[in-house]
Amino acid sequence: MSKEQNDLLAEKLNPVFGAAYNSSEREKATGCTAGTRVDLLKEIDNWIASTEKASIYWFSGLARIGKSTVGHSVAHRYHNNGASFFFSRDHLNRSESTNVVKTLAYQLGKQLPLLEQKILEEVGTDISILHSTFSTQLQKLILNPIVDMENDLQNITIVIVLDALDECQQDMQAHIIKVLAEKLTKCTFPIKFFVTSRTEASLEYIFQTKTVESFTNPFVLHNIETEKVNADIRLYMEQEINEIPIEKSWPKLNEMNELIEICSGLFIAATTAMKFINDGSRIGAKDELRLILKDRYVKLNNMNVYGSLDNMYMKILLIASQSSDWKIEVFQPIVAIIILGRELMQLAQLTELTAWSCTSSNTNLKAVLLVPPSNSNLPIHAFHLSFHDFITNSEQCSDARFYIDTKKHHTLIATYCLHTLMSTLKVNICNVEDMSTPNKDISISNTMTDGIGYAATYWIFHLQEGSLDENLNQLTTTFILEYLLQ
Repeated sequence: MSKEQNDLLAEKLNPVFGAAYNSSEREKATGCTAGTRVDLLKEIDNWIASTEKASIYWFSGLARIGKSTVGHSVAHRYHNNGASFFFSRDHLNRSESTNVVKTLAYQLGKQLPLLEQKILEEVGTDISILHSTFSTQLQKLILNPIVDMENDLQNITIVIVLDALDECQQDMQAHIIKVLAEKLTKCTFPIKFFVTSRTEASLEYIFQTKTVESFTNPFVLHNIETEKVNADIRLYMEQEINEIPIEKSWPKLNEMNELIEICSGLFIAATTAMKFINDGSRIGAKDELRLILKDRYVKLNNMNVYGSLDNMYMKILLIASQSSDWKIEVFQPIVAIIILGRELMQLAQLTELTAWSCTSSNTNLKAVLLVPPSNSNLPIHAFHLSFHDFITNSEQCSDARFYIDTKKHHTLIATYCLHTLMSTLKVNICNVEDMSTPNKDISISNTMTDGIGYAATYWIFHLQEGSLDENLNQLTTTFILEYLLQ
């Protein structure tokens, strides 16, 4: 594929580059550690190689047990003859179904040049495809080009990974599976869809319908024996510890066993623990491990299947709160915006919206948050959706200093947005001298910062999600009368 053709494909399809398994938005995401999940990955390889009619592999399970890690591994293994879309609630363009097929078609065209021209021909014949239904786009942008080139794609099985389908817009999750099953029943070319998701009721229902069930190979991750999972966690931890510049006799066997027991079969608990131990910015790995093992069980109001991870998160928050630069009045607003924000933000945006100084060195939460350097353009966000689930649930996060009350904090964020807008908006904010200048010729980059842009775009969203108390009601009224209606 020539550079010009590839650029044309991107221009026509407008794919979401961040949805690919190896995109910069997933910089810290990895596949399975070498030597772990061996039997599971072998089973998936066998399914892909088989000629059975089950063209969909539904890899489901409880939250936080490593589904996306396996999805990453599958996408990596079949990268040269496949495509991937990793859904994410944190990224709007990765949660909307309208972007899925176009992104997958772009990746397939990039990896399999024989398909690229066929995809361009389909778009050239009918540009409205780009605004058509999921079913129409799947047929015309993926299936038709594949069938047309079937003789030239011999001995190839196309593998498409759809990860975290439960993070796609809710009304489309089951529909996507229904369409896949309907279309794949008529497709003679070997194309396999590896789908991961939580065990949501709506998805369980659609996968149990006759049409879908007959074309699906289901696998429930949390049904794997605990002994096998713990063995994989041990191997993962040993490899991570080998990267720490410390004597090889550490940790002691009983310490390792206790740490594995604390994780209770949850890989996300294991990775969170290793991030905390290997941070290197506080007191050293040995002492970090002692802190995790000391008073290992923090009392929670409601112990559940995720109690081990909840305890891990609570312990990390308690340790962070003991640092000299900890400020509760800073923690809640900043973490609330990171967790509840409609878009991921850079540190500079957080500072602009909240007026608190936010730097990469004063978060103390690098085990649960991806905190880029202060001079970086990368956003700050939670490593895993489970931290959002934990910190916004008063039963799981029972300490009022850390708990993020979603309604209360949406109200706070709406207030921040309105204050930001009212302190910056003015008539002719871009200082245009000739008022007849077309909008397309006016640059807003020098006056409209990312923080102002976020406030202008999402103040109404946070207003709707929050509580319109007396203060916010007055602020909103003033903003509408003195700014919007002027």
